[in-house]
Amino acid sequence: MLHPLLIRAPAATHSNIIKERYMEESHDIVIVGGGICGLATALALFSKGIASLVLEKWETLSAEGGSIGVHGNGWRVLEQLGIAEELRETANLVTVFHDVWQEEKKSTLTPVGKELRWLKRKDLIETMAKNIPAGAIRLGCHIAAIHPSDPGAVLSTPGGRVIRAKVLIGCDGSNSVVAKYIGMSAARSTPHTFLRGFTRYPHGHPFGDHFLRLRVNKRCFVGRSPITDTLVSFFVAFHIPSAGVTRDVRATRLSLEAFAMGTLLRTKSLATKLACLAILALLGTKSLGHANYDCGRL
Repeated sequence: MLHPLLIRAPAATHSNIIKERYMEESHDIVIVGGGICGLATALALFSKGIASLVLEKWETLSAEGGSIGVHGNGWRVLEQLGIAEELRETANLVTVFHDVWQEEKKSTLTPVGKELRWLKRKDLIETMAKNIPAGAIRLGCHIAAIHPSDPGAVLSTPGGRVIRAKVLIGCDGSNSVVAKYIGMSAARSTPHTFLRGFTRYPHGHPFGDHFLRLRVNKRCFVGRSPITDTLVSFFVAFHIPSAGVTRDVRATRLSLEAFAMGTLLRTKSLATKLACLAILALLGTKSLGHANYDCGRL
């Protein structure tokens, strides 16, 4: 299990993370959001000699999550950011796509054309954060409102602090306060559910450098790829058709659980059974968990 990155900034010491402590301040460039996008933007600016301030609403940088497949173009970006070599030390090279179509009972092996490695999100976040200059990331800084200014924008926090930015960059995810400020439409949900996780093999796994892509059926896709000699990443993607894509998350979880259980009971394919068991394990093991759902109005 991955634990969140926690970097505290003691008073009167150098650190790349500080707590907000000014009632009013001004910066040339402010980046809202301290995820992969926000940290990469700050690091790219720093590599060009341009200072910026990253504002993250949570008290820690979230390093939880699964793995990220980084292909050739991604590695070129990481090289430009100056962190590619460090990250290459954390992940093995994947050289073969192993595609399997369960229903058609066929499979192929295709060489990977360019560099492909699967990185743990934790490694990516921590590596970017530690290469950003001292004082450039501020934790626990929730932006409550944004107002136009000349030049730039004025950001305010619930505690009354004011941050003036000549340039404002939004990297704050699907519920972006910056997107709302500039009038972008709300993010839309899709009828797809993704489950990601890791499996550890203390004595080494038998999968070599192959990235398995298993098409169970039209609704289910399973992926498995090595990260290191003892760590394997996997994901399960489900398409759950529904009348509306804004269905309650709890109802979607219940639908996925029911679909996986039904498929497990009727399938004769060992690979499909394993995929369903992985889904049910990730969703939880409470046998009466479905009774606790208040699905609301669907």
